[in-house]
Amino acid sequence: MPFTGLLAALALAAIYAPVFADLGRIWWTDPYAGHGMFVPLLSAFFLWQERDKLGAAAGPGQPRGILVILAGLGL
Repeated sequence: MPFTGLLAALALAAIYAPVFADLGRIWWTDPYAGHGMFVPLLSAFFLWQERDKLGAAAGPGQPRGILVILAGLGL
């Protein structure tokens, strides 16, 4: 079922693409928001540091979970 996770990730990326484009524009042009580009990098670093704990806490996946994600995207 890795394909369903990839499908959900692509759907989210497509939905939020305009938001990310606006954020990038603001981060590069507004001197008061220039630090914003470091927030995703710092978040990714913290997630990478705790990847073992996060993986253990996640538990086994349920294939029906994709239905919940798709329903949320539909709303």
